[in-house]
Amino acid sequence: TADYLEAKRGTVSKSYRQMVEHSISRFCEWVPGELYVAEITGQMLAAYQKYLKKLTHIVEKKESYYSVQYKQVRYRKNRVMERVLSDASVTKELAHIKAVINHVADSGAVSFKIHPFAEVTLPRSQAKETDVEPEVIRKLRDANLENDNHRLARDVFMLSFYLGGMNYKDILSADFSDDILVYCREKTKAATKVRKSIKVPILPEAREILDRRTKRGKWHSGYDYTDSRNEIGYIGKRLKDVVRLLGLPGYMTFYSARKSFAQYSLDLGINDAVTDYLMGHSDNKRGVISYYSRVTPRMAGVALRRVIDYMDHPEAFSEELEKAIMAQ
Repeated sequence: TADYLEAKRGTVSKSYRQMVEHSISRFCEWVPGELYVAEITGQMLAAYQKYLKKLTHIVEKKESYYSVQYKQVRYRKNRVMERVLSDASVTKELAHIKAVINHVADSGAVSFKIHPFAEVTLPRSQAKETDVEPEVIRKLRDANLENDNHRLARDVFMLSFYLGGMNYKDILSADFSDDILVYCREKTKAATKVRKSIKVPILPEAREILDRRTKRGKWHSGYDYTDSRNEIGYIGKRLKDVVRLLGLPGYMTFYSARKSFAQYSLDLGINDAVTDYLMGHSDNKRGVISYYSRVTPRMAGVALRRVIDYMDHPEAFSEELEKAIMAQ
């Protein structure tokens, strides 16, 4: 494990290293006695997978309720619950073990006739449907919100949508001084050897928010958090307040801006390469044409304009929607 994490130094986050160490530690505690990598078998991993699916852990959760008086979500004292690991958590635990085994095998320290994971199927959790209909975003945008924190949460959501589903962590670190925003995704820049810059034109809708919410080109929420995760969590809670206040779909979160942008792009038949570029996805399926070509800021701006216009007036795009459906 130490060798694997040392090889990954500088390319993975601190939280990922901690998760790998935790997963390997749990696996070693489950195995009786010492175990060498060469002794790990598919049968052993299948048994461990069954163990993980039955494993319970204690969760302390605050009960939430919506306060009409304060117009926000309030919390009662902690409620202790016992839960089993989700499919996503089981998959993550096994994936960490697989990564370490692969590293040892690649180094030549051990070889397998049959890889231990050859007969192990990792469970896949269903993707959550968090995208929302255009009228939901319009209702959020046009709402008369009295609370400053609610307006801040609304601005963050709309800015993310206007910038192609930009994550809030990227918004916090970006420089919005110019008409074209240039940034690298915080989520992936540590995991790639070549940093992929995204160039996104700042359209008038986004600029209107930025004129109110930035100082010297940097995002300024009005709060001075030492850890960005605290600010992200706070914005998420305030958006939940707005969702309840306006009667919007309960599953709607800040991530819905990103998911909705992707869904509208698909609805309109926008080229996948352009959508991937705007959202900062890696292009792992490049063909000959895409290898010698690239998405330009102008193409990105055209796509942004169409998605925003579609959100505003979806009825005007009925013919495009029909063509996009027939082309798929």
